[in-house]
Amino acid sequence: MYFLFGEYAGNANEAARQYAVQYPNRRHPDKNVILRLDHRMRTTGRLEPLPRELGRPRSTKTVAAEEAILEEVQNHPTISIRELSRNRELPKSIVHEVLKLEKMHRYNYTKVQALRDEDFLRRRTYCRWLLQQIEENRDFMKSVLWTDEASFTQDGVFNTHNNHYWASESNACDGTSGPLFS
Repeated sequence: MYFLFGEYAGNANEAARQYAVQYPNRRHPDKNVILRLDHRMRTTGRLEPLPRELGRPRSTKTVAAEEAILEEVQNHPTISIRELSRNRELPKSIVHEVLKLEKMHRYNYTKVQALRDEDFLRRRTYCRWLLQQIEENRDFMKSVLWTDEASFTQDGVFNTHNNHYWASESNACDGTSGPLFS
């Protein structure tokens, strides 16, 4: 193949065509295969590829990378796999694999409501205000917007669907770890 490339004065198209004519029962190389072969020969002096050019690229999953991932998750338990991947310049699949091997799981926040002693006065004040509004206007309740959203801010509703934190399976539910329990 490479001899034909030289014989046809570096014309990869013609070399590929002549190779197909001379060897009809073999796989026929594309012109780009011949051009890469020529480039390799000129740069390395070898026709066969160097060992590092063969097969899949070596995995970037090292002990140091694993420790860095786990340390970052410990310092920032709400970090996403995508952000970890970007920060550590690692494939998302490796980040996910490390977390899975360490039995780390993504837990979503669950908002719960609890009444405290200081809430009693506020609730009583609100109830009195509401009863006064109803006395003044019988249709007052029709003008109230009722919703099941628990948190409103000046910027709008606080959405917890995309909020999560990473914790190991063994201590996520026992009340000893994670940002919700500290």
